[in-house]
Amino acid sequence: MNRIYLDHAATSPMHPEVAETFSEALLTVFGNPSSIHGTGRTARKTLDDARRVFAASIHADDPEIIFTSGGTEADNMAIFGTTAKKDGKHIITSQIEHHAVLHACEKLEREGYEVTYLPVDEKGLVRAEDVKKALRGRYNSSDHHARQ
Repeated sequence: MNRIYLDHAATSPMHPEVAETFSEALLTVFGNPSSIHGTGRTARKTLDDARRVFAASIHADDPEIIFTSGGTEADNMAIFGTTAKKDGKHIITSQIEHHAVLHACEKLEREGYEVTYLPVDEKGLVRAEDVKKALRGRYNSSDHHARQ
């Protein structure tokens, strides 16, 4: 029976070469990269080397690469990290986001943020006009003109 897997957005099969490298690392590079002992320093070097490779592959700076355990952790880091650093209390998202995003937005709503949930069309796309209408402050051209 041929299986067809259609959830590559969630996870994808690992390339055999990657699986081999990963398996080897699991067996040999098990130290805490924050530790100062030799095993920890080896783990730190492996982690830093991987970060350099990933960064170079997308023309990023090494510190811009953050490894997480999965999508939900990454979504939470992006949403809560951004809101912690910004003054505004307005978030724009779509009505069909993953639960990791929607639950984070709902939590922020309970903390006083206003969240605009944009509708999507039959193809799951947000209309640019809806985004423009939802923008506020310096990002909204009508607000900008009103302040001048």
